[in-house]
Amino acid sequence: MAEHTPTKSKSTHSLVDGTPELANGAAPSTHKVIVIGAGPVGLFLTYLLAKQGIQVDVVERFDGISKEHRAAGYYGGGVFALKDAGLLHLAAKRGHVAEALGWRAPAVDDGKGGKTFGRLLCAIPFAGTEEHPELGMLLFPQTKLCELLEEQIIALGQNRVAFHFGAEICGIDQLGNGDAVTATIRDMKTGVTRDLTGNILVGADGGKSATRSLLGISLQGHTWPERLIAVDVNYAIEEELPKVLPHHVVDPIWWATMIPLERPVQGKPSIWRFCMAIDPLDQSPVEVLLSEKYLANMIERHMVGKRPLKYEVTHKAAYKIHQRLANKMAVGRCVLIGDAAHLNNPMGALGLCTGLLDAEALAETLQMIFHAKKPISILEAYSHERRRVFQMFVDPTSKANKLRLQQSPEYADDDWMVRTLQNPTPEVMKEFFSPYMASWRSDMRAVVAKKEKVDADKARQ
Repeated sequence: MAEHTPTKSKSTHSLVDGTPELANGAAPSTHKVIVIGAGPVGLFLTYLLAKQGIQVDVVERFDGISKEHRAAGYYGGGVFALKDAGLLHLAAKRGHVAEALGWRAPAVDDGKGGKTFGRLLCAIPFAGTEEHPELGMLLFPQTKLCELLEEQIIALGQNRVAFHFGAEICGIDQLGNGDAVTATIRDMKTGVTRDLTGNILVGADGGKSATRSLLGISLQGHTWPERLIAVDVNYAIEEELPKVLPHHVVDPIWWATMIPLERPVQGKPSIWRFCMAIDPLDQSPVEVLLSEKYLANMIERHMVGKRPLKYEVTHKAAYKIHQRLANKMAVGRCVLIGDAAHLNNPMGALGLCTGLLDAEALAETLQMIFHAKKPISILEAYSHERRRVFQMFVDPTSKANKLRLQQSPEYADDDWMVRTLQNPTPEVMKEFFSPYMASWRSDMRAVVAKKEKVDADKARQ
């Protein structure tokens, strides 16, 4: 079990937002939170808590922070969460801000033996710039976000965060500990176990969450019949680049999403993420799906450019997609965030962003518990609120995003969103984006205040 307590050194980075060592001048805290999972959501929560002076133990099964290649897009409430945390401008500098997100028909014959971009059905125009990335769509692979968060946690110093790599959670004890919870963790190599004790335990350990299983929480919903192949490819687009580069491909079977992970320059190689649906009737095993021949056929269908294609696959993965929600997100002093609490298909970048907003809401809730002396029961308010957000906004919106892609392009003009975005006036875009702030993000202080008022009214009856 590799343990690491970040400390400042000459080689570490300074805090990106220039804030003092403790946010808002807070005094160092004696409170401790145990976070299970060193993916982007767990690390974001860890960073937010450490800035408050709260001690954090981070437990991760692998030998370092998450290296998963999945999410890459952030917008709406997600980018404002990064902004308020003081991370957005550095993330935008290391990634890039998209000018638009489009919906296109599949790539078509260019008349020269190659393929070019399909018809643009509609697009979301973003107003983001380097100075105001919060007004745009940030494209920044989650692996790089994890690296940024680890860097900033180290920059905080003061022994606030201890990483326990190569360890998994195997037990949780909330009985007889008063104001504490104990997590039993096991070394992945030796099998040796030991206990960590804190005031709160947070499961940020993904869709197959061991924390959720140990708490006896079920994940309700369904798995879609389609599987996805996600590949990162390094290639150059020789033709003139259209203004709308990141785009979804509308097709009943071969729907997809194409995202430039670096700002493309005509004629120069850059990394793109191709996320491509597989025919649901194709039940080939994963090793076949990720074979060179199968990937070549999939890429041939979607990639623009001269034939024969020239590209390098730098990463590849195949996975199932789900729509599921935990039946509760808090039990006593234990809480779930991110994929441990809910799963949705990735069309529309609602997965990781929702997890970041969970972390933001939970950090605010814990601040009220630790510093404003609110009762531990307000964790239930967090659970109810974030489950409401998923049920009322994330789940239906992500489902609609997916189903919108699964149609013939010639019928897309009849879709209400496509029609709306074909004439994106300022008034139209204000109405369109409103739910991505008001419905997606949670003001936990307002949620708790409302709960307290309701409880007080009931008590007077």
